[in-house]
Amino acid sequence: MKIAFLISDYAPSRGGQERYLSRLLGALAAGGHDLHVFAARGEMAEGGGFVFHRVPVPAAAGPSLKTVLFIRRARRMLAGGGWDVVSGLTRFYPLDVYRMGGGIHRVWLREKADTAAGRLVAYTRPFTWLALHLERRIFDPRLCGRVIANSRLCRDQLLARYPYPPGRVSVVYNGVDHGMFHPRLRALHRARVLAELGIPAGASVALFASHNPVRKGLETALRAAAVPANRRTHLLVAGRGGTDRFASLARGLGAAARIRFLGHLADIRPYYGAADYLVLPTRYDPFANVCLEAMACGLPVVTTAMNGASEIVGEGLDGFVVADPRNAAAFAGPMAALAREETRARMAEAARRKSLAYTVEANAEATLAVYRLAMEERRGIAR
Repeated sequence: MKIAFLISDYAPSRGGQERYLSRLLGALAAGGHDLHVFAARGEMAEGGGFVFHRVPVPAAAGPSLKTVLFIRRARRMLAGGGWDVVSGLTRFYPLDVYRMGGGIHRVWLREKADTAAGRLVAYTRPFTWLALHLERRIFDPRLCGRVIANSRLCRDQLLARYPYPPGRVSVVYNGVDHGMFHPRLRALHRARVLAELGIPAGASVALFASHNPVRKGLETALRAAAVPANRRTHLLVAGRGGTDRFASLARGLGAAARIRFLGHLADIRPYYGAADYLVLPTRYDPFANVCLEAMACGLPVVTTAMNGASEIVGEGLDGFVVADPRNAAAFAGPMAALAREETRARMAEAARRKSLAYTVEANAEATLAVYRLAMEERRGIAR
């Protein structure tokens, strides 16, 4: 099958959507498919099993102009390519298959702009209106053959807001590479990492991982770690963005000595190995890959009902799901529970077992099944 993938940036070391595509490409390449990635910026690994096409978009352009230029120029590059399937992971149309890894922009705006001032700022930005326009076009059934949602949360939000045929939406959960993410990381890295960070060996260690700390709820995680019941808890914060602001908050909460801001990590695995559990109070996440990676490493997950990954978390069995991402007290309780070694160990084993059902290969097979349907139907899509 000759497949074109559209993504604005292809940098697997940077984000969840990019890492997802990297793993999917690897699985599909093993099946002998002819794979092509179209992106404005990207990293091409040696022997990646695909052809990389750079879409010329000026780096200095603003977000709206970049988006419009990417769509126009990528369309020209795709023309006459003889594709069996054109699959989008970014704002683009027309498409045979759209994977809505970023969720529904209308929903995120509601979560982000939850005050009058926030709405004023959000809705005066040109990019907001462009994103909403493109979302309407993508979910026009004449312009998109099929949609892959990575959670029921994502699917239900789409169907509640756009007149897209339910029978053309498939839920395909993400997969994880169990060869890369596994419980042995604890024995390999925990003692060394904790010593390097100056954290006592007997401490309870939580991990927060995101390059978007506001959206993913770092403030809630800090406030939950600061409560007296969690005075043995140390929080590792992995990812770019907002360090000064959140370091100031940690000092104000009197918890700065127990917080480590790690910045961008080329390899997060040693820190999965060092941690006891993952805490991600995300305000909106179609399916946070870090949750599945953490579970594969034997880390219970504490997250929110606004995270599609919560659908695979068994409450009190391999993690905890909190309704309100801003309720620090509701996160503090599960974090205190996971400070007890017997609870952590029991849930760690359950988390690892749960993750085994979610493989890269299973995701690729389910995705291919959608591609085959789209290929059969593609003659009816406007182009």
